[in-house]
Amino acid sequence: MIYWLLSFLLGAVAVLQGGLNRQIAREWGLSSAIFLNSIILLLIALSFVIACNFFPQMFPATFAPRLNFSQWRWWFIIPAFCGFALVAGIPALIPKLGAAGVFLCIVVGQMIFSLIWDIKIENLPIDSRRLIGVGLAFIGLLISYWK
Repeated sequence: MIYWLLSFLLGAVAVLQGGLNRQIAREWGLSSAIFLNSIILLLIALSFVIACNFFPQMFPATFAPRLNFSQWRWWFIIPAFCGFALVAGIPALIPKLGAAGVFLCIVVGQMIFSLIWDIKIENLPIDSRRLIGVGLAFIGLLISYWK
């Protein structure tokens, strides 16, 4: 149950981040808002790595730093580009579609891509209930913006 709640809260955080970045962008411009976010994220991430290194017992084992650049892969940079796309794209799209429209599209896109990921990467079977769920989410998106 806690994992469902945390996932739900991450959805709320995404809306809050996008909306607040939109507000910052009105004052400073979107590129400055992205830069501010990136600097603060760097400081938080650095603090987090240090905390995980010095207090590993306080964190799940998956958070333990294990930097090994001999195992570097070119695709390790992709998550950073994805984060940049979200930080830049969400505030830019909110005035066009509204926060609800942007996040409905994001959720439907996530659901469709999640099914593909589960099949191709995780080797998980896709059952009819999950397909129906994605279909209903897509129908909900269409209903929400039907003119």
